[in-house]
Amino acid sequence: ERLTQAARAGQFVFTGELAEMLGLDLDDRVHQLELVRVLDEIDRAELAEGRPMLSAIAVRPEDHLPGPELALLGRELGVLHEGEDEAAFAQRQIRMVHETWREVPRYGEAEETV
Repeated sequence: ERLTQAARAGQFVFTGELAEMLGLDLDDRVHQLELVRVLDEIDRAELAEGRPMLSAIAVRPEDHLPGPELALLGRELGVLHEGEDEAAFAQRQIRMVHETWREVPRYGEAEETV
């Protein structure tokens, strides 16, 4: 839910905030891997729904980019373009997430008709 709120608002969420919400300590490698697993699961579900990788907006504070795991999963799932580097892929996914979620109605809200 925190990711979708940020996506609708055109914002980012720091990975540390997500880890804290999940009760994870990012100084612990096992906890780091658990966060990656959760974000991968979210991305797989999002791609299955025809949406971009929502975890792209879960970023590190030092560079406001997601970790390299995003590109690894993107490559595995065939959404990283041939010759596209990690930063370009992340920026493309971030842009797509913000554009997509700006249009997705919140649960329980009817879509506006024009």
